[in-house]
Amino acid sequence: MEDDLVAAFEQTNRVCEIRAYVVSNDGLEILAELTQNQFPSLTNLDILSLHHRELVLPDSFLGGSASSLESLSLKSTGLHTYPSPKLLLSATILNRLLLEDIPLFGHIPPEMMIECP
Repeated sequence: MEDDLVAAFEQTNRVCEIRAYVVSNDGLEILAELTQNQFPSLTNLDILSLHHRELVLPDSFLGGSASSLESLSLKSTGLHTYPSPKLLLSATILNRLLLEDIPLFGHIPPEMMIECP
């Protein structure tokens, strides 16, 4: 099944929705590896960390860009936001944002969210 998943993620221009439920260290590594490239057709992204520690996505997540993203849901998952929240800044048509149980070390400060165009 892992080979099928890798093959699907290699078609970055065809992936329009990602729902990831991360349950182990291996899952964290696979998610980080598979999502380093940009996904220009991605409109919906849901990530839930069921891992024993919260997941913080690196700046390289989705190649740092999600220009087609309309819906973002992060549960027990944070984003690296410094020096800038690259992913959020690139999501100019985002119309649904759900942040739940975000780890303190990966949260997006409200001031930064307000400043995003």
